[in-house]
Amino acid sequence: MEIWILTLLALRPKFGSMAQMYEKRAEREALNMTDDAYTVFERLSLTNDVKRRVVNASVLCERAVCALGDDVRYLEQYLTLSAADIAESEGCSRIKIYRLLKRLLCAAAKKLYALGYDEDKMRRDYNDVPLFAKTYARIKRAKSKERKMPPSKLSFVTAPNAAVASV
Repeated sequence: MEIWILTLLALRPKFGSMAQMYEKRAEREALNMTDDAYTVFERLSLTNDVKRRVVNASVLCERAVCALGDDVRYLEQYLTLSAADIAESEGCSRIKIYRLLKRLLCAAAKKLYALGYDEDKMRRDYNDVPLFAKTYARIKRAKSKERKMPPSKLSFVTAPNAAVASV
């Protein structure tokens, strides 16, 4: 779920332009005079569905950001920097930043769980939208290369009512 949260944060500045792009695409589809009505309806329906998902992702992201408060800046930095780099720039230990990042990611995950979204639902709803899939893959690849903390130092929430478990 952590990668999906980071994906939403990475795409946050682009949600408005993405929704406008799909709106324009839907308008072009609706004005298409060369195809039969059924084909136009199908394409228009698919375009509007993607637009709906983009707007929904924007709302999910804003609700998660509201739950995190001012500390969301650490997650935004984490999109481009490693936790070690953030720790160095903040002048604190790497363990403290890892714990803070994990706490923020858990808080965002709990908020999304409360809204009815878990990892599977995120994958079902957003994995077939090209920009979501590409951003998810890029972040997953980047974060998998980052040096991992020992398992005893990290924890995460696996389900809304689950206890905190060790990695």
